[in-house]
Amino acid sequence: MPQLVPISESTDGRKLNVLFVHGLGGDAWKTWAFDGKEENFWPKHMAGALPNAGIYALDYDATPSTWLGKAAMSIPDRAISVLAYLVASESLRTVPLVFICHSLGGLVVKELLLDASEKGGKDKAFAD
Repeated sequence: MPQLVPISESTDGRKLNVLFVHGLGGDAWKTWAFDGKEENFWPKHMAGALPNAGIYALDYDATPSTWLGKAAMSIPDRAISVLAYLVASESLRTVPLVFICHSLGGLVVKELLLDASEKGGKDKAFAD
């Protein structure tokens, strides 16, 4: 199940949301902090530079392969799961959303956008 990790939630005049989406084998923290130190956590720096933006990281299972004992979800299935989660998230629906993706995250977001585009006129949840 995907999880939205709030980095900075601007409530006063929010104009934009930014969502960091990690890649294969990553997570919402280590992908964006190259040495594991909080002072090098890129989303936090962005939050300081964009005070009117909500900054979030998406955490989802991005297991590299079944060799690690877990069956990896296909990209289309992962995209559908993430899209449903994002559509249900009230904090992301009010202003434009910008994705910053790494590796597999870009493929998931590409599939998610294609799926949302196809369903946009057919499903009220996507039309709001």
